[in-house]
Amino acid sequence: MAENGLAVDEASHSPRRISVIGATGSGKTVLAGRLSQCWGLPLYELDRVFWDAQKRGAEAVDFIHAVSALTQRDAWVLDGHYRAVRESIWRRSEMIVWLNYPLWLVASRLVRRFVQKRHAIGDRQRAGQTSGSEPREHSATWRVRVGRLARTIRERKEYGRLLKAPEYRDKLVELRSPRAAEDLIMSRRSTLAQ
Repeated sequence: MAENGLAVDEASHSPRRISVIGATGSGKTVLAGRLSQCWGLPLYELDRVFWDAQKRGAEAVDFIHAVSALTQRDAWVLDGHYRAVRESIWRRSEMIVWLNYPLWLVASRLVRRFVQKRHAIGDRQRAGQTSGSEPREHSATWRVRVGRLARTIRERKEYGRLLKAPEYRDKLVELRSPRAAEDLIMSRRSTLAQ
């Protein structure tokens, strides 16, 4: 059973519109991809909608319009959350999956991601495959990572308050561990096998 909101067996009823939210480093993209595959729904990453190939962010009005067009579709899994569009996404969602993992787990994943990206940049530099100006995400510093942890703490409180609203409460599947996320995937697989 999910820690809050829908029970896992209730969550396996084949929702057509799923929003996956959580802290940076919590595993939103991985889980959203798995849910998309299990439920047979198209996957959209909000970061790909917002950022272009040169890592320039979209104008607010253009981003809101693009996300609005996506949410009007009949079926989707949306990975990510941006303040400007989150409530419009949540209103259209049939299921909101919140990866509300412990801070120590999110922090360890952020550190691991940082180290892996720094090694990858170093490998490309040694091979002469970089221009010296890596995209913003790849050149993130420790200060940026620590800032993300502080943002995670604020967002947890904010989401806890926002998602208690009656219009979201019955859609919410709050997962507090990777095991709970795996249970959600397995519940769908067992439903398909019946």
